Amino acid sequence: MNMRKMNRWMLLVLLILFCLVGTLLIRIGIVSYKNEQLVSMQQLHIRMPSDYITSQIREHNVAYPIEVRMQGGYQVLVLLSEEEGMVYETWIYCLNHKLYEAYVSVGSTLRLESGKELMELENLEFKKGGKCLTVTFETKDQKSYELLFEGGSQ
Repeated sequence: MNMRKMNRWMLLVLLILFCLVGTLLIRIGIVSYKNEQLVSMQQLHIRMPSDYITSQIREHNVAYPIEVRMQGGYQVLVLLSEEEGMVYETWIYCLNHKLYEAYVSVGSTLRLESGKELMELENLEFKKGGKCLTVTFETKDQKSYELLFEGGSQ
C-alpha cells in the first residue's frame, strides 16, 4: 500500500513537472515569435519606401529629366513619362507623415492632398546635383536612411 501511494505521488509530480516544462516551452516560443515579428515589421518600414522609390526611379524613362521641385511648400520628386503622345508627371512626396504618389498631366494644378497615400513615412528629402539624386527618408521610428542614384538624364 505504501508503495502504491508513493507511485501515485511520483506520477503526480511527473505530471505537474511535464505541464510546467510544456508551459515554459510554449511561453519561450511565443516570446521568440513576437520578437521575430517585431524585427520583421521594422525591416518592412525600411524596405517599403526604399523599394518603392527605387523601382519608380529605375522605371523612369531616361529621355526625360528627373526633377525636384517645391509644390505647396513640400519637396516633390517629379518623374516625367509619355503615354499615347501625352506627357505625364509622377509626383512622389511626403505629406502629413505619409508617402504619396500622384500621376498628373504636365502643368496640372493638383492639390497634394489629392494624391494616393502609399505608406507611413516621417520625412522625405531629395537633393539633385548633376546626374546624382540623393533621397533621404526617415521612418516612423525616427531612423534616417539615404539612397543614392547615379546616371540617367539631368
